[in-house]
Amino acid sequence: MKTVKPDPRFLRFRNTSIARILPASEVLVAGVNGNKASQRFVLGRSQLTNSSIKSAKAERQSLGSWVVAYRLTPSGKVAWNAFAKLQFHGLFAVVANGEVYSAPVIQPTLTKFSSFGDTGVISGNFTKAEALQLAASMQPTK
Repeated sequence: MKTVKPDPRFLRFRNTSIARILPASEVLVAGVNGNKASQRFVLGRSQLTNSSIKSAKAERQSLGSWVVAYRLTPSGKVAWNAFAKLQFHGLFAVVANGEVYSAPVIQPTLTKFSSFGDTGVISGNFTKAEALQLAASMQPTK
């Protein structure tokens, strides 16, 4: 998996407060277990929120790694596929609770964009606890 490396140039700046992270915000946030000061990411505005998620669950893969499998709402499917097509081979970040869980490249092994449909999997060398926490944070708000 290709991922974005943290940018150490932002070490002297504070992370954006979780209370101030809004869908239209540009933010500076830490990676998971952000106690490692070098794990910092500058991100643009949010393209999807948990209101676009129908369900999410942590799953253990056959080789033992943990991922989060999710299903999108009909409007979430349209929004994600439009964004993913626009960002094909580009970077994006999965953020929950003010931390970056994964920062992959969209479909790095494909030569032509392919729709995700309404499902996807987020990977990122997660521990079981991290996958469970991310899946819980992705649950739709009631």
